Amino acid sequence: MARIAQRVRKNSRVSNVVINDADLVIVQGLMEGIVTVYDEKSSGGTDVPTPSTLRQIKLGVNRKFDHLSCTVTIKHMKSSKHLADIFADKATFDANFTSALPATGIRAIYA
Repeated sequence: MARIAQRVRKNSRVSNVVINDADLVIVQGLMEGIVTVYDEKSSGGTDVPTPSTLRQIKLGVNRKFDHLSCTVTIKHMKSSKHLADIFADKATFDANFTSALPATGIRAIYA
């Protein structure tokens, strides 16, 4: 089974598809943006140990004087990382999904 990842601007979609190689070439030609195809080597599992506690965090990222904002959800945050690490790197976050302007503010919605 092939796995197709498509990236258009900053939006990314990943799909699992069952398709033969000839049709895959046609589909790739129809898709916009950056298209990457992966072959499934095995099913299930991850290559890292599953943490005993999953640390999910949702952040509000904004740029106040442009009124740009978005939310970011990190599903599995490293146990060695804390909110202070995220706040220190706020300028590396984009203010929203349609602009590459750096964020000026960031807050935890829930952690």
